[in-house]
Amino acid sequence: LVLDRDEYNIEALYAMGKIHYSNGNIKRSLDYFEKLLQKKPSILDARKYYGKALMDCGFYLPALTQFEFLVKYYPEDFEVYYLKGKAEENLKNYIEAIKTYKQLLKRDFSEEKTLEKVLNKTLVQIREELKICIVRLYIKLKKYEESLTTISEYLSLPGGDETKLELLY
Repeated sequence: LVLDRDEYNIEALYAMGKIHYSNGNIKRSLDYFEKLLQKKPSILDARKYYGKALMDCGFYLPALTQFEFLVKYYPEDFEVYYLKGKAEENLKNYIEAIKTYKQLLKRDFSEEKTLEKVLNKTLVQIREELKICIVRLYIKLKKYEESLTTISEYLSLPGGDETKLELLY
C-alpha cells in the first residue's frame, strides 16, 4: 500500500477518503481528509468531501466553515452553496440559510448537471425544493409577512403544481 511507504501521499489519501466516503464509512473518511488537508489545504475537492463528511456526522459548524471557505474560493460550485445552506439550516441560522438559498436560486442552473447527479434530483426539483425551504424557514422565524410575499412571488413563477400546492399549505 502506498500509504505504508508514505503516509502523506496526497493522491492515496484523497482516493482512500473518497472510497470510504462512497462506501458509507464516513468517520473513517474524515481521518483521510483531515490528514490530506493538513498537508495540502488547497485541494478544494477534498475540502468539499471533508465538509460533507462532517455534515453527515452532525458536525455542522466545522462543515459550515469548510463550505464558507469553498464559496469564497470556488464560487462556481453550485453544490457548495446548497451544502452551505443545509449546514446553516441545521445550525438554526435560518436568515443566513435563506440568503444562501436565494443566492443559489438566482444563479443560472441551465448548464449545471453536477448538482443533479449529486442530489439525485432534477434541476427543476432542486429549485422547487429551495423555494419550499425558504418559505418554511420564514415560517420558523415567524416572519409570516415575508413568507406570504415569497409564496406570492413563487406562485407567479413557472413551477410544478405539487410545489405550488405545498406552498399554499
